Amino acid sequence: MTTLAIMKDRIARELRRTNITTFIAEAIATAIQAYQAERWHFDESRDHTFNTVANQEFYTSADASFLADLIKIDFAKLVIGVQVFTLYPDRPDTIESASSQEVMVGQPGWYVWYGMKFRLFPVPDNVYVVRIAGLYRYAAPASDAETGNFWMTDAEAVIRSRAKYELALHVLRDDGLAQTMSASTQEALSQLKRFTNKLTQGFNGRVIPMQY
Repeated sequence: MTTLAIMKDRIARELRRTNITTFIAEAIATAIQAYQAERWHFDESRDHTFNTVANQEFYTSADASFLADLIKIDFAKLVIGVQVFTLYPDRPDTIESASSQEVMVGQPGWYVWYGMKFRLFPVPDNVYVVRIAGLYRYAAPASDAETGNFWMTDAEAVIRSRAKYELALHVLRDDGLAQTMSASTQEALSQLKRFTNKLTQGFNGRVIPMQY
């Protein structure tokens, strides 16, 4: 199982450098950040829920910590017991206008994600469970020894190549190496995207795009 410690050691050996340990750690962190906003098979989730509060219209990471990592909403649902209702996305200006004309309280039917705030309309009149499925920022390893982190497993080639590109460009000042690692990164990215497509495809092998 690949870990952050193993990746650091491998990069140092591949570059034949033993004196850039700190730079290697920084390059790996930069490489992970470069791809955290992209859709991969491991950063989609439907497991995040929060409870509404009566008469509370806006919800932030202070109410549900996972909202800090939300990048893109694929769908939102309102759960009442065993019944599941669709929350429909709307335009921020539409709900702004509706809310300014009259405060409507009841079972929410629409939502807006704007300014890092999840807004419900009508304003909840009770406690409801809201499920938000979508793309979430997948965290970097918390320690050198952490196992099972997808950046160190499925995406290992991408991160290792991109980290060496960052080192070649900003630390080693080696243009030839930078060009080589740029090509290596693109190849690894293509492989990871093909793998992601295989895991997420449906309908006779055709990838179904999300409606944004």
